[in-house]
Amino acid sequence: MGVLARCLGAAVLVAAVVQPAFAQVQIKHARWGVADARGRVTGPSCNARQQAMQACEGKESCELPATNTTLCGDPARGRVKTLELSYACGGEPLVTLNVAEFASASLNCARARRDDVAKARDGMRVQSAVWGLLGPSGRVEEPRCNATRELARACNGEQACDVPVKNAALCGDPVVGREKTLEVTYACGRDSQTFSYPESSLAALRCELLDDADRNGRAITVLSAWWGRNTGDGIAHEPACDVTRDVARVCDDKDQCQVSAYSRYLCGDPAPGKVKLLEISYACGRVEKTESFPETAQAILRCDGRDRWRDHWKDGERDRSRRDDDPR
Repeated sequence: MGVLARCLGAAVLVAAVVQPAFAQVQIKHARWGVADARGRVTGPSCNARQQAMQACEGKESCELPATNTTLCGDPARGRVKTLELSYACGGEPLVTLNVAEFASASLNCARARRDDVAKARDGMRVQSAVWGLLGPSGRVEEPRCNATRELARACNGEQACDVPVKNAALCGDPVVGREKTLEVTYACGRDSQTFSYPESSLAALRCELLDDADRNGRAITVLSAWWGRNTGDGIAHEPACDVTRDVARVCDDKDQCQVSAYSRYLCGDPAPGKVKLLEISYACGRVEKTESFPETAQAILRCDGRDRWRDHWKDGERDRSRRDDDPR
């Protein structure tokens, strides 16, 4: 029995691995703070995903006490708090728990089974790729060069493919000393779409199918968003600030949206002089995704029913020499 596994490197490799006897806990998001009448944590809070992952990630089951000491501290002194946690067991539906302070969250994947039928997929087809200056129309204009051959060689027939957006991996430097953009059009089956990626980022091409039951989940619901210190593990570490309301204002109830990962567009600079990232958890119907976007990137969230998730996180590929106030 096999599953598709991603190995991040210069490109994504898809390999068959043996599934464990039982599905394992996969923490999607964890939020510790003051809850509203519906049990959703909407008041002062902190990001407890790191602590939840340390306690439970990869296990068949675990118990996580809902206390300040086991989570991320006390975000609301003197007030009753709640742990809002979402996890998945392999291919099973998402489970969301709302646990009162001093109780324990019980995560259990011992009975969950993974889907043992692999869906037939034809993989992606790169139709065009151009590398050059981004014009006022939002499309790549002259001077530019044709990078279709390089993208097709790396990605055709794959379900997932990552290509560094830099001169050496593409068709050279069509305009020396200027900031460039990669514009790619590719198809997954009959579906074709065009995306643009800024220089020094990672072009992440995906043809991942959603379950039939999830194709009606077209509207974005932002569950949590944090802007904080980047240590390379995809989690916004303290010092961090909660930008859930800001991201939700832009993205909720849309099928796709874009948020700039800049301090001036979010909550300011919670970690001066440190590299930061934007960590967002959002849902499309029953399907939930947590994505992390490096500083100065464009966070793209999608629930448009085009049968693929877009993952824009890859540590180490962005140009860390850029300053936070660099508009590029």
